[in-house]
Amino acid sequence: MNVHIIRSTVIPVEGTGLAFRGYDYCKANIRATPTGSDYEICLDTGCVMTAIDRKFQKTVFPEAKVRCIAPVDIYGIGDGVKKSFEYVVLTIYLPGFKAHKPALACITREFHIVENLAPRILIGSDIIQPEGIIIDPALHYAMVKSCDNMLIPIKLSKSRAEILQHRIVRVAKTTVVPSHTRRLVPIATSIPLPQGMDYHFSPKYTRGSAHLALHGVFPEAVIGNDTKVVAYYNNSDHDVTIRASTSIGEVTHWDYNERATPEDDKTAHCFFSVTRLIPSLAFALHTGLTALQSSAKPKFS
Repeated sequence: MNVHIIRSTVIPVEGTGLAFRGYDYCKANIRATPTGSDYEICLDTGCVMTAIDRKFQKTVFPEAKVRCIAPVDIYGIGDGVKKSFEYVVLTIYLPGFKAHKPALACITREFHIVENLAPRILIGSDIIQPEGIIIDPALHYAMVKSCDNMLIPIKLSKSRAEILQHRIVRVAKTTVVPSHTRRLVPIATSIPLPQGMDYHFSPKYTRGSAHLALHGVFPEAVIGNDTKVVAYYNNSDHDVTIRASTSIGEVTHWDYNERATPEDDKTAHCFFSVTRLIPSLAFALHTGLTALQSSAKPKFS
């Protein structure tokens, strides 16, 4: 039997193992009162029983009556198995739109209390199905059929407005790099980097740091929000002093479709030691590290 195959029009992934970067769990906002503050929570079709963090419940819904039931095992939240033996009945408000006008979906449901729940609330199938919540990730909205088909905004991508800004990288501590040596230089960014993302470090030299480019190189690198050092290769015959607070580059959001050539440390050392050559990622990808191995044979410690 012939089956008609319809191929996706989305650009295929590169197969880096990092395609999940930039995405988050499905978030929506709720309020405890119609005019109260908005709190981000999670719409989770993989969760059967709606759960609420104990501290969040006590802070935002302090008047709610806590009721007891036989302990229920909860899997998939943190490590191991969590038990819930308490629940509250809450009325929550989900801000959204109806006919392009602001509206609030008002629902009253059971919320089972658990400890240390990072998303504050997991709205599970026991609310999603009876309330008729239809999640549309492509349009970034969810429809609440029980509330006159009103729409509530949802978010599945991590915000990049802040991430995409160029963050200046400065030296955190004065470092002396002996001749023909690699050293890890402590760094700090102008603004702390959000967690859960990868970033692209690019060297950028100023008048105050031009001598660093003449004597060696800071190679490009993929770093995380908690990276504290970057490598500097001193190719010269003299020691190089890198002063604290010196601007040495910038970081931007790393697109997972960008690729860097996987090689061992010795090959990478050889590649980045070519005097006064600061290769781009595209250059490294298309040229290959081995093509440059014969151009220089430095001795790095």
